Amino acid sequence: MAIAQQLTELTNAIVLAAYGRAASQPVGPHALVALGGFGRGEMAPYSDIDLLFLFKRDRDKAPEFIAGVLHPLWDLGFEVGHSSRTVGEVVKMAREDVDSCTAMMDGRLLVGDADLFAEYGARLFKRVPKSVPLQLNKWRQARIDNKDSVQLLEPNVKESPGGLRDIQALEWAMKAQAQQTTVGRATADLWLRYLEASDVETIVRARSFLLRVRHEMHFAVGRKRDVLEQELKMQIARSLGYSDLDMELGVERFMREYYLHARAIFHLVELAFERLTRKIGRAHV
Repeated sequence: MAIAQQLTELTNAIVLAAYGRAASQPVGPHALVALGGFGRGEMAPYSDIDLLFLFKRDRDKAPEFIAGVLHPLWDLGFEVGHSSRTVGEVVKMAREDVDSCTAMMDGRLLVGDADLFAEYGARLFKRVPKSVPLQLNKWRQARIDNKDSVQLLEPNVKESPGGLRDIQALEWAMKAQAQQTTVGRATADLWLRYLEASDVETIVRARSFLLRVRHEMHFAVGRKRDVLEQELKMQIARSLGYSDLDMELGVERFMREYYLHARAIFHLVELAFERLTRKIGRAHV
């Protein structure tokens, strides 16, 4: 997690520098919000930057100001996903599109009107559809039905079963159920509603391991790469310090540990989702 946090802090500084230059021109009440992995603080070396330009009213939207923030980032070679919305538009989008809803649940204020951002969070979580946790669980089940496996020969460390997306999906479901955004200790408290403390520690270690693997993959190929392809495995194993022993290759030890972490994530997330959906079911009896 340390590298992800450092990359996030560096990206924060770059985005805020671009904002500082653009904000020299007059602009109405607004907030600049980090979304997705940038919002969660889980940046990888070649991650996209997802930004929300949040405005009080539609007439406050300032195209020149927005372009002033985005153009320096593009010039530096960043892939930037961006949107410009009022709080009302955020709520409408969250109710209509699950992907947008989950990205916005990870929103983090970078700079701007703190009261406007607080209104964004309060209204967003008040209006998140109650079906979101169930939809996220169905998405997980669909991958299993399609025969995706934790034991894939070339797993996607982000999207395959037992990958980072499983953890994120559960956190989105827990936030939607609790109707609140969470960071730090508050996020850990949400996990403890559905798993034992030792299981939460297992999730934390597994997430840290997968993030390290993902970072090494990005560094190794010099661009975004999430599939652990056969020709990359040995290089990543060496980078992470897995040396050959008398009876076992370093790459074999690396992949064994990868699958152990992936299986732990898969089974614990499955267990937590069972408990979460059971709780939702009882609430509607």
